[in-house]
Amino acid sequence: VKRESEGKGFDDMPSVADWPSSKVQAMVDRLAARKAPLKRETAAAFCSCYKLLAANCELRCKSVEVGLAAGWEGAVEAAEEMAVGVGRLKYTRPLYRCLKAYDAGRARQLFEQNKGAYHPITAKMVQRDLE
Repeated sequence: VKRESEGKGFDDMPSVADWPSSKVQAMVDRLAARKAPLKRETAAAFCSCYKLLAANCELRCKSVEVGLAAGWEGAVEAAEEMAVGVGRLKYTRPLYRCLKAYDAGRARQLFEQNKGAYHPITAKMVQRDLE
């Protein structure tokens, strides 16, 4: 984020390869909690550099939220795949909320196509969020 405000590039970002996943999660959570979203380019570089869209569910979900909040198109496919593939309320609901904020029509269409595959409580809660 500091790089974003200073106009620095992303080619020399520090490695997090030796960090425990809990520390990476704390970093991503902190970015997601920011009042102002990241710039689109920053979100894309961040997710790409740290391979967050291929990480565990916790990191992937939160990274997708950060990407969608930034308006990054690259996060949309990952969000849709995860919302449909994981199906767990813990991940599905926040993903649909972010998808709705990004493109409400697309979020509703995805839900309508897949609502039969969700647990009834998940389907009910997501449908409520999309109304």
